[in-house]
Amino acid sequence: MKWFNNMLSRWRQKEQQEEIVDEESITDDPEPEPEPEPEPEPLPDEIEVPWPSIAHLTNLEEAYNNNLNGLKELLYNAKLREAKYLKLLDELQEKMLQKSKELKALYKIEKENEYDIYLPESYGQSGHLRRAKKNKD
Repeated sequence: MKWFNNMLSRWRQKEQQEEIVDEESITDDPEPEPEPEPEPEPLPDEIEVPWPSIAHLTNLEEAYNNNLNGLKELLYNAKLREAKYLKLLDELQEKMLQKSKELKALYKIEKENEYDIYLPESYGQSGHLRRAKKNKD
């Protein structure tokens, strides 16, 4: 049994050595921190960009300005047409009021709101002057 005890003691010595090695690996110094990267050089105040790199942006800006100018022109023309139509509507309304007064004068209607004018439903038919209904309050 002596040989068994020798084997057992050697086996225990190996385990102890392995434990010591494991402890050493755990207590190793941490890896040194990597050196900080040097700060990049500051950029200059002005950087020249070659034409091929900036051509697309230039084309986009030109297209934007063209569309903006087109929109401005469209809105300006629309406002001019609106003003023209509003003026025309005012003139037509004035003429309608003038003709209704002339019609009432032709039939000797003295009070302006005494009769209402009813226009014909189609051409060739007669219109009517009807006494205005009075609201009972």
